[in-house]
Amino acid sequence: MGSVSTWIGVTAGSTLRISIKGKKNTDRDFSATARVVPSTGAQSLIPDDKLVPGPHSLKTREGVSYAVRIAVVFIGASTQRAVVTAELVDDKGAPKANLDGDLPYEFEVSGKKGQDPRRCTLTLQRVSQGAPHV
Repeated sequence: MGSVSTWIGVTAGSTLRISIKGKKNTDRDFSATARVVPSTGAQSLIPDDKLVPGPHSLKTREGVSYAVRIAVVFIGASTQRAVVTAELVDDKGAPKANLDGDLPYEFEVSGKKGQDPRRCTLTLQRVSQGAPHV
């Protein structure tokens, strides 16, 4: 799985659930944020306390596409690992796989204090009412 995950044909009222957890119980020396960039409307920031351990839920709106840019900053002296998990469910609660067929999407990042943030991006395209467009 790569650092970018894309869902196409997302219907209005779908929910994206995002969580970030240490790979092991001892992997806790990190902080995470997510910037939500909608195609229309204001950007928003999801803070660490909503993502870790999560999940944080983002409800989609009709006619809006989204990019969610996640950054994980490691603050410990030794290398730690974290896993970003994202799951999209439609307005009826049915899970929807991304373009790679991942259900859910998971991306592992690692680092230690002083290194650049580790990033991944989630994109939700063509949010529409009713049947998804492909």
